[in-house]
Amino acid sequence: MSNKKNANVLQYIRRQEYRRRLEEHEVWGHVGGRLYTLLKWLYFIDWAYIITFALGFIMWSYLRIDDILSFGFQYDAEEFIWHKNRMYFIAILVVAAVAALVLFLIRKHLAFLITNSIVSVFFSVAFQSQDNVGKYVLFNLIPLLLLCAIGVCVYVIYFRDMKRENFEYNKLISYLYAQATKNNENYTEDQWQEYLDSIEFDYKTDILPDKPLKRSEKSRLKKAAAKSDFEEEADDE
Repeated sequence: MSNKKNANVLQYIRRQEYRRRLEEHEVWGHVGGRLYTLLKWLYFIDWAYIITFALGFIMWSYLRIDDILSFGFQYDAEEFIWHKNRMYFIAILVVAAVAALVLFLIRKHLAFLITNSIVSVFFSVAFQSQDNVGKYVLFNLIPLLLLCAIGVCVYVIYFRDMKRENFEYNKLISYLYAQATKNNENYTEDQWQEYLDSIEFDYKTDILPDKPLKRSEKSRLKKAAAKSDFEEEADDE
């Protein structure tokens, strides 16, 4: 069996998982749930604050460089180079922070975690100030720690989702393979994928769309599922 996941089986697993969340009223512990959404909006706010501060820092450095140049380069060459390098460094971090935001929006969670963590660490170095440690901690370090913590929490939620999905997928694939080869039949990789593609899964009141359901649609789904269970019990009797 290939390590590559079959799209037909994976779709079934995901739709059944979505159905389970509806039936068990699970609204917090998954990607797209309430906790994930709350973390997402906290991230947007924190990210906007840090980027605004960084852009202000770049502007301040630019004006400082302009002041130094107005007195001539030889006036303070060391300070000029320091401000210039710091301005470029923060500008690069702003670009990296935008990349982290894009990775978050397209749900590339591992890449987002790595990029976001690196950006947070280097921003904390770039903003570091020996003049007023209290302001640095309150206005820079704490927001950056929060940004990093949100990235970790988001990845933990995603990791739990993927762990459950992989478990259910592998369990179903093992069952299907055992059923398909019980008569000692052998499958090539292409034949096995064709076999998986040909399976018509019973979704049981299969009315789940690919997009999230509205509240009225959730209610309709639950009623349809309950009706189906009742009819099955009546048939058994």
